[in-house]
Amino acid sequence: MRCVCVMVALLVFAAPAFAEERVRARVAPDGPIYVGQRATFEIELLTTNFFRGAPDLPDVDLLGAIVRRESQFAVNASTEIDGEQYASQTWTFVIYPQRTGTYRVPPLDVVMRVPDDDGKLQEVSARTPEVAFEATVPDAAKGLPLVLSTPDFKLAYEAEPEPKGLKVGDALRRTFTMTIASAPGMLIPPLPEIALEGVAAYPDQPRVEEKAERGEITGTRVESVTYVFERAGTYAFPAVTIHWWDVDEERLETASIAAVTFDVEENPDAAVGTTHDDAASIPDAGGGFPWTTIGAIVLTALLGFLLWRHHGGDVRAWIAAREQERRESESAYFARFEKACETSNADAVLRAMTAWLECRAGDARNLTPTAFARAAGDAALIAEVAGLEAALYGARGGSWSGAALRAAAARAREARASDAASFVLLNPRRA
Repeated sequence: MRCVCVMVALLVFAAPAFAEERVRARVAPDGPIYVGQRATFEIELLTTNFFRGAPDLPDVDLLGAIVRRESQFAVNASTEIDGEQYASQTWTFVIYPQRTGTYRVPPLDVVMRVPDDDGKLQEVSARTPEVAFEATVPDAAKGLPLVLSTPDFKLAYEAEPEPKGLKVGDALRRTFTMTIASAPGMLIPPLPEIALEGVAAYPDQPRVEEKAERGEITGTRVESVTYVFERAGTYAFPAVTIHWWDVDEERLETASIAAVTFDVEENPDAAVGTTHDDAASIPDAGGGFPWTTIGAIVLTALLGFLLWRHHGGDVRAWIAAREQERRESESAYFARFEKACETSNADAVLRAMTAWLECRAGDARNLTPTAFARAAGDAALIAEVAGLEAALYGARGGSWSGAALRAAAARAREARASDAASFVLLNPRRA
């Protein structure tokens, strides 16, 4: 069974004889929930009296999923249960599962604030039931790369200028705009990099946004790359294809931009270097024996010997210190992490990634890959880290890709190079 939605009422009696409070919880939709699809976890608080103030609600945290509260305000209503009238508050959390498998929201403790029969404010504690659901990949999408699950997805393309009449030294700017419905832009994966011989690529920082209108979220990811042509020839940019699952129509869709092929011509104005005429204008140094050059070489060697004799120890110490700094640098630790990702050893990868994060964070210790992934806000990185940790510690194991983890970590590393202080630091080192 692909989705298990539990609706259980938990009865909590307050001190007054006639007041009654309940709490219910459920996951929606009731049908299949696909990886990446927007699902909701709702906590419904009920009282036969009325609410006075907001309740205390815990955070909801699910391994392998992105979870956040939909709104800072509840939906207030009234309902009838077994002939009794209740006032209700419904609080909603949005869940975006990033891997297949069973998710369980454990029982959560909540505190409601209601008046007693004398109007005195009282706090009533209650606990939600456990709620479980299954996240799957549609059969039609199995075996494909990451498939977005959404009611609507659009891919737009723009080139400046039009790729016609280009010459060596000209620049072409290509911009892709991806828009997803009912999901934040962070769920849209980055486009694959394009490397062409004879072309220099200068990518912009991706622009990831989201906006809410009447309760509906729309996410956007914009990627722009400027290409500068260094030599003449025929160039072909491959097609861009993104698969997405239409959760409303229950069918696999494809958004694509066709491949582009064009010619780049020689550009006489872009010639660089010394021409034949320039070379002819350089005077001949003559054919005599180069005594001056030999003297300069001998003098340089003598000075070098004397300097090394007096300061060689200092130079060697300086070289050793620089080598030690290189071995302990952030880039060296990241290179070891990348090397570990080439293996299938999950333990080695996790240790190498943790060591890199500790080096990157400076004084921090125990900066977890999970905290780093969440701080980076990269959905692919969150999913790969979750799979890695599940493979090591999960009862059923987990699925992860070394190549995908390395690429996602490299993106986050580049994006947050100047923002190390914003990482979530756990257990800071004590002086």
